[in-house]
Amino acid sequence: LNKPNRRLEAKSELKYLITTLDKEFSRFIVTEQVVGKLEGRSGSFVLTHEGTHNNGTAQSNFKIVADSRTKDLKGIHGKGSFKTTHEKATFTLEYDN
Repeated sequence: LNKPNRRLEAKSELKYLITTLDKEFSRFIVTEQVVGKLEGRSGSFVLTHEGTHNNGTAQSNFKIVADSRTKDLKGIHGKGSFKTTHEKATFTLEYDN
């Protein structure tokens, strides 16, 4: 997470729709259900991503779907980004309660 001492411990399931535009470039949209704990609070939420894959790097911007939040995470609002290469993955979540 992008804020010190904040932890997300969760599992997620992703569903992709990918459009390949040429050999090295594609666009995708993703729905991702996240189930787990954020700062010790249990629940789930869905993220919607829009992103690209270009020359071995995938990156997306996402937001939390408002009506998808459950349990202790029911009031969470937020957005973030994801970037991955063959060597490294970065997930950033900005949120408020």
